[in-house]
Amino acid sequence: MAKKSHVKPHLFHTAYGVTEAQLEKLGVFNPTLNVDTLLFPDPLLLEESSHAEMRAAKPTFENYFDRVRRLVAGSKSDSDAPAKAAKEFLRFPEIKGTCLGYGKDGIAGSGGGVDMAHQLFKTASEIVSLGIDDPDLFLAMGLFEDNFGPDMIGDMFTNVVFDHIADFNRRVYGALGLKTKKIEVRLNNGARLSGDFVINVCYPGAEIPVILLPKDILRDLPIAVDWRGVQEASETNREFRRGLNKSVANLWSKKTLESKDKLRTWALSGRDAFGDLLDMVHGHDGKPYDFAGDKLGELIWRSIGQEIVSKYPFTIKKAVSSSGNRTHQDYGRYNI
Repeated sequence: MAKKSHVKPHLFHTAYGVTEAQLEKLGVFNPTLNVDTLLFPDPLLLEESSHAEMRAAKPTFENYFDRVRRLVAGSKSDSDAPAKAAKEFLRFPEIKGTCLGYGKDGIAGSGGGVDMAHQLFKTASEIVSLGIDDPDLFLAMGLFEDNFGPDMIGDMFTNVVFDHIADFNRRVYGALGLKTKKIEVRLNNGARLSGDFVINVCYPGAEIPVILLPKDILRDLPIAVDWRGVQEASETNREFRRGLNKSVANLWSKKTLESKDKLRTWALSGRDAFGDLLDMVHGHDGKPYDFAGDKLGELIWRSIGQEIVSKYPFTIKKAVSSSGNRTHQDYGRYNI
């Protein structure tokens, strides 16, 4: 079970007067409004989603990155017009509101900035030079690119298909009978996105939307950054195994930074190698997180936390040093 914050969890359904059964019927994840849940949207699950908005998001996602790939392929230097455009498309600022990711005591993250965009462009240029024309090359890069984690996949997803996410939320909020507000999300790259959402009650005055997502596109780790999932795909599919030699196959079980670097070297060694990597990414099991089994304990801690806090509320006051100065933070957020 992942280490959890001391913050009292505030679940969406209790804050807005709906039932868990309503959310379950709609196939909607019930987020914790003030603490990130360690789950992430996986773009490779869009096609099999039961929600029309998510299925419609699949070609949008693919077309976006195919456009970036073509810009990368058309650039002749690191600073010409196609390169600059590609780097701009590869910036993915965090969009607050999904309440998913690695945040410990809140819902804020960092998103992908200028440095990451430059890094992705440079590696994409190497891949495109091999003759790879699959737009999913940007997802496959997550397996070996430094600082390219699941939060990055989530930021890519929410930036690129935000309109489809907004459509999903409009339908869901309508079905729940909740009054929404048109919210404009301004990103640090200058982009402006808008949709109809409720305001997160845990951050009064900040006007942070609650962006709901369907359960069937969420995983504990997106396959594009999940060593385990790719390893399993390569082990169970005879065709994948044929393309791997022993030294490369051993990388999957090590899961170390060193092996990640070796994977990068192998993947960029030629068209066939990167093609094998893409095949393994595409060969994942296509299954979202098992919410019923909850093997990672991402959900059970919230209900336990709510029950304990409601039955035994308390406040930990700031400690006072011998000089009379307060030395620690007040962790009285149990009483939010």
